[in-house]
Amino acid sequence: MLDRIFIDHPTSPQLLTDPTDVSAAVTDHFQHAVPIKSTPPSHISALPDRWCSAYSPMNNVSPDIYSSLLSPLP
Repeated sequence: MLDRIFIDHPTSPQLLTDPTDVSAAVTDHFQHAVPIKSTPPSHISALPDRWCSAYSPMNNVSPDIYSSLLSPLP
């Protein structure tokens, strides 16, 4: 549980303890900490090797497992 945040600003450091302020600071951090690419990769092969292998189809899984995916439930 995150119940406080210390903002280490050079001229005005702050300790946030109000749950609303903490929530807003967490939201702000995660929305701005890492820049988001404006366009997704055009193909799975454009991903880094780590992710390419994670998202590539598995050869040991039969595609037949999907044949009834959209069938109505009994």
